[in-house]
Amino acid sequence: MYNYSSFAYNKRKKAYDDMQIASIGVETLKLTQQEYLDTLLILEKEHTGELYGWRVSHKYRFKTKDGASSLNHLVYFMDKKCEKILFKMSGNEDDDFSWQKYVNYLDHFYSEAKNRDEEMK
Repeated sequence: MYNYSSFAYNKRKKAYDDMQIASIGVETLKLTQQEYLDTLLILEKEHTGELYGWRVSHKYRFKTKDGASSLNHLVYFMDKKCEKILFKMSGNEDDDFSWQKYVNYLDHFYSEAKNRDEEMK
């Protein structure tokens, strides 16, 4: 049997526990993704053209703390009456989650859902 110091044992145990939690998260994500792919196909078939809400894009210039001029772009998802903001994201390409990346994700998953649906037929 191996003889670990208590520090090394605790580090190893924590890494193992973190790996187990991550593994469970990955499996949950895969199952959730399948449900969302099915939802995309259902929405496509049942879409009546009804307005769900509004997407509002807002670009503006501002001065940073150091006085440099900068451009910002925000995208808002609003309800049908345009009274409540449901979700807000950055429209800047270099941000972690921008409008263009959102569109690319949807396109990717929509094509994946279509391919999976065709394979099942």
